[in-house]
Amino acid sequence: MFQRAANGAKFLRHVVLFKFKDTASQADITKIQNEFRALATTKVPQVQKFESGTHIGKESSNQGFTHGFLLTFNNEQDRDIYMAHDDHKAFVKLQQGIIDKKVFELQSDDDDWTRVIHHDLNIKRRTCTTFIPQLSATSDSSRSRDNVQCGCNRLRREHSWDVFDGNDPEWNKNRHTTSAYNNAYGYIPDTHAHYIRCDIETQPSALVQLMFDVWGVNTPRLIMCIIGGAKYFKLNERLEREFMKGIIKAALRADGWIVTTGFKAGVVQLVGEAIHDHKVTNPRSHITAIGFSKWGATKNRTSLITTKIATNSNQNTTINTSKRRKGEQDLEPNHTHFLLLDDGTYYGYDIGDYRTKFVLEASRYKEDGTFIVIAKSPVIG
Repeated sequence: MFQRAANGAKFLRHVVLFKFKDTASQADITKIQNEFRALATTKVPQVQKFESGTHIGKESSNQGFTHGFLLTFNNEQDRDIYMAHDDHKAFVKLQQGIIDKKVFELQSDDDDWTRVIHHDLNIKRRTCTTFIPQLSATSDSSRSRDNVQCGCNRLRREHSWDVFDGNDPEWNKNRHTTSAYNNAYGYIPDTHAHYIRCDIETQPSALVQLMFDVWGVNTPRLIMCIIGGAKYFKLNERLEREFMKGIIKAALRADGWIVTTGFKAGVVQLVGEAIHDHKVTNPRSHITAIGFSKWGATKNRTSLITTKIATNSNQNTTINTSKRRKGEQDLEPNHTHFLLLDDGTYYGYDIGDYRTKFVLEASRYKEDGTFIVIAKSPVIG
């Protein structure tokens, strides 16, 4: 599977490249390639593709290798599992005088992320088209025209394009918003979390397909929904510790998903801290945590907008700590994926029942049975 390169139109392949040293004879090269092919394609199921020969130099010329062999993986987790496999480590140790290895990510010319998002899956954003002042603002004569909030909660200058003034007495989400070309998707380099802004009218099946077929997320046997993420969530210290330990243990045993609001508040913040603590002591372990967040309530959302095609070195998308406005929250940094639902408004946290629809769709996507567990806590307010 391919994953999108930062702020660009290409996918990233998670790969391991093995280069033969100059001292390797042709007989050594042939023997090792055959043995490695057998290892990678039969004993260790995580390998998606095995390539060998001089064409490797052409494919990765920017890495300075001239010949060797390349292993491609569905995702970073599979790559790490393979690298930790005893058979792989024993083989590499045996051949360390002949081969070098390098782990990195390659841009692929074969798969275009822009095509997938805009054509294959047709995932758009939603934006306001009509400036209609909030009723409370029309009676305040001291405010300048540019400082009056629209019914979508944006100021006039915060709209994504030039809006026209409407004659309707009150702003309406159905009449005064429209779907538009998606401009925010990629991954956050600070955390390596994948994210996409998506119109709240997007079919859940499209996002499920994105998760499985584009981002390469493993099929879960269990989906745990932590509903709310409230700042008012309270447990005593012992119960809190046991609750979080149970969530992590269940996710690991069932290759499960943890689905939350994605915001760094209350129970979701505790879940994130539990994931972080587990990763500190188990760095190769992987937990899939998916944040279903409202785009308009995400702090620093403008930094997630893709403004130009760029490479990893030019990526400036990040989760920073600047002051947030009322009705905004930080994204929880230990999540692996964010689906940022866009209803055309700023602030507030309501995404309706979309999260439930997505989870039900995901549980039916593959033939394997998936159990769904919902843990409720008070909603952010």
